[in-house]
Amino acid sequence: MAAVPTWEERGIKGPTTNFRAVIAPGGTEAGAVRLRENRYARLAALEEWKTALGRNLRVENFLDAAKTSVAVAGYATEVEMLVGTLGLSKSP
Repeated sequence: MAAVPTWEERGIKGPTTNFRAVIAPGGTEAGAVRLRENRYARLAALEEWKTALGRNLRVENFLDAAKTSVAVAGYATEVEMLVGTLGLSKSP
């Protein structure tokens, strides 16, 4: 097996992030989005939450709506590249 390249050596990023998102309907007012962002940010800052994350070998990574949109677009690009690298892309 020593001659077999690792995923990373083949150019495939191994560690990924797992996320949970709260999705609002399109057209949700900015004030309503900020209100919920603030509430979830406060929850993410709770010591009880951080302890639960640590117990499950997870780390806190709260993102607001704008940063979540950027992150999801990045994840989509990474998955598309991975699927292509593995030769699993479907032809149109």
